[in-house]
Amino acid sequence: MPLLSHLILNLNVCRIMTAMAVVLLGSSNSPLWWTAAIPWFFFNLPGLLLFTFPAFALFLSSPGILPVDWMHGPFPLILAIGLPTAISMILSYCWRPLFRKTGALSQFDYPGA
Repeated sequence: MPLLSHLILNLNVCRIMTAMAVVLLGSSNSPLWWTAAIPWFFFNLPGLLLFTFPAFALFLSSPGILPVDWMHGPFPLILAIGLPTAISMILSYCWRPLFRKTGALSQFDYPGA
């Protein structure tokens, strides 16, 4: 079992923890949801840049808004938080070999990041 300090330094664990906090606080209509959303935004910036911003641009550029009766309750919140988090986690596994191969960021030691 990994040490607690290794889990805290693991970016993917931080991504999951902040995503869970945003979903829990947002679905319970807590006024403090934004306190978890700020770190979530920075941890998941790659996923946001690759999914959310292009999706919103595509959605806003469509000529007419189609009704989405099937999308209600907490599902849009989970979709908006879960997909960028998953994309960021997948990207971290993809660029880790590239960083090791090139030696970029080799002065930092982030276990499992």
